[in-house]
Amino acid sequence: MLLRKSMCVLGMSALALTAKIGNADIMSRVWLDQGWSKRDAQTWYTLSQGSRLIPENWITNLASGQDNTAFSDRPFFQKFGFPYSDDTASWPIGFVMDYDDAGQSYLGLNCAACHTSQLKFQDTEILAHGGQNFGDLRQLIEELTMAVKTTLLDDMAFQQFQTKVGQDADHLKTEMQLWLDERHAIDRTLEGTQDWLPGSADAVSFIFAATTKGVSADLNFSVTPGNAPVNFPPAWNANQQARLQHSGLVSNGVNYSILGNAKDGALVRNISEVYGVFADLSVDRSGKVRSSVNLGNLIDIENALSHLESPKWPKDILGPLDPIMVSQGRDLFETTCASCHGTIASDDIKTQMPLKETLADDVGDAFVYVQPVVDQTVTTQSVEFGLPENPMLIGTDPMMVCNFLMHRSSTGNLNGLMKKNDMYSMAFFDRFGPQDMTTDIMAALLIREISQNLPTLITSQLENEAQELGRLMSGWFLDNTNDGLVSLYSNQSDMGLDPLKRIRAACADFAVEMNRIDPVYYAMPGYKARPLNGIWATPPFLHNGSVPTLWHLLQTTENRPTKFYVGSAEYDPKLVGLANIDGPKGQKFTVTQPNGDLILGNWNGGHEYGTDLTNQEKMAIIEYVKSQ
Repeated sequence: MLLRKSMCVLGMSALALTAKIGNADIMSRVWLDQGWSKRDAQTWYTLSQGSRLIPENWITNLASGQDNTAFSDRPFFQKFGFPYSDDTASWPIGFVMDYDDAGQSYLGLNCAACHTSQLKFQDTEILAHGGQNFGDLRQLIEELTMAVKTTLLDDMAFQQFQTKVGQDADHLKTEMQLWLDERHAIDRTLEGTQDWLPGSADAVSFIFAATTKGVSADLNFSVTPGNAPVNFPPAWNANQQARLQHSGLVSNGVNYSILGNAKDGALVRNISEVYGVFADLSVDRSGKVRSSVNLGNLIDIENALSHLESPKWPKDILGPLDPIMVSQGRDLFETTCASCHGTIASDDIKTQMPLKETLADDVGDAFVYVQPVVDQTVTTQSVEFGLPENPMLIGTDPMMVCNFLMHRSSTGNLNGLMKKNDMYSMAFFDRFGPQDMTTDIMAALLIREISQNLPTLITSQLENEAQELGRLMSGWFLDNTNDGLVSLYSNQSDMGLDPLKRIRAACADFAVEMNRIDPVYYAMPGYKARPLNGIWATPPFLHNGSVPTLWHLLQTTENRPTKFYVGSAEYDPKLVGLANIDGPKGQKFTVTQPNGDLILGNWNGGHEYGTDLTNQEKMAIIEYVKSQ
């Protein structure tokens, strides 16, 4: 244990324990000990996934049109909430360089850019590996896109920029226009669509739009601007869970590592994530995939992630726990929460978390339960007949999972080719038509990407096995202790329902029909109730970040705030969550429009569990959750 802790200290010292925040305030910075070695931390924070947001020499020489701040200067990224590892870092945490075959360098993102918690309490900044970053990715891309567009259209600005970049003017103009076309096609940042607040993104729309663009499809067919932003989920223990993503629709798959804990489903998740976060991606007419995804580095990153433990409550900073309340909360948690949220009883990060199919299942201490969003009780027919709704439905905003389930796209260069996207059914031999489910298109690309790069995958995994063996042997000898919405949405009859319920009915119609065809391949959609270890470090709560604290999550929907401020990272250790609910710091999250209409994707209802407990009992549950 001493060896592991000393290695972790080395890793943290590489990222600095104190740092200057903003331009004036000096805060004490603390990185939480989560069992990582120096190598694990360096892998997570420095390796490229293959993300290529923008050429390095462009962003180095671009200036913001709003205040003329250089994009490469620290104040630009800091105003969007992206922290730096220390005063010497050139770019924020998780912003790393990637290189094409010609040696051209691009600034891109890796996992750490979105998955590093940053919480502030009094004069201390607390950072947790693998948590939720409060960076405003949407506004960053929007301002970057506007700067490129303004520079291209302004003759004087372009001439100055072209001189600094040192490229042929005509060639540079062509490249800048192609970059703008790509960004417009994928994230539609300049269309005035729904804001994504700090700490959230509509990853589904990013990935689907990038997939559709990659197959050279008709982008105007169905790729819609993102309308269902979700929290960046915590990454700790993701490697051990049976299901991935907020929706739980992605299986973690089979462990292909002999000594480590790397799963094929996680590899699929990671590749699709890079597709959405600025990878170069194209598919030719033969179905061959060309992308900038770095599969070898993805294996290294996933191997490091498998060693990551959830963060423990820092009682020396946020205050000690009350042991009596923790004990009372444990009993209340067992009767109120444990049927959905399993618990990890120790620091054994190798604990496997199987899928819990129903609330009646007994699968041990740690499990993953996907609670349904829709079923046959909320289909159009059921609603029209006035049938009672299944009380087991989670009741939270359905936009993210329904978008994932129902989205269709033009298939472009895949049209007419065999799908080859499912090894376990006859769907393997199906052929793509002019339009198809975007999930099927993405699955086909992922399988082609993996099969085309098997030698790289095998080599990278063998290298990881050797490194894992060395780590295990060191531990044995030196530390040998046992410690777009499809058209279906608009085709529904009114039924006298609000838009959210109409969408849910359309989603239920589709889900029930597809589930009848193949209940395995088309599982009923839901949201994952993961084990709550380390959940204290991940506000705001619910998949879409619509509830600011755990205290408010234990209230009925009508008693939850309909607006609060996100992005300041100021922490409330009593209510456990965002302290800056009433502002004015950060950006305002609102559940409804000024006229009272619901903002689709921002619904803060559902998950009404423990609401009938007394205030004292609710605080006891919160105290127990803080201890996990």
